[in-house]
Amino acid sequence: MGTRSMKVYSDLLHAVIINNPYRSEILNDQEGKSFEVLYYVTDNKNEDYLIRDADLTPLVFESNGKLVGWGQDFLVEFIAKNQIKNASQNAKSEKKKSGGNGFGKKKKK
Repeated sequence: MGTRSMKVYSDLLHAVIINNPYRSEILNDQEGKSFEVLYYVTDNKNEDYLIRDADLTPLVFESNGKLVGWGQDFLVEFIAKNQIKNASQNAKSEKKKSGGNGFGKKKKK
């Protein structure tokens, strides 16, 4: 995805710059609220070095840049809970097993 950067605020005082997502998509709920999903390569142990959906960790942001949550499990639950219809098929069904490694976290308020 090039050299795109995004400034993300974890709260009013702390900002983090996130660089180079592998891919992204925009999700819209039934109320018209938009969310951006940025997919980052976090686990690529494939012998052929091809990047698969299981190698990606999605980060879900509100339109104002606030992080809502991250991980495949979180994304699948988020899509179902918010009745999002325009999510890619991969986002709807691909679940990464968490195994206690920090995937599927919801951002604390």
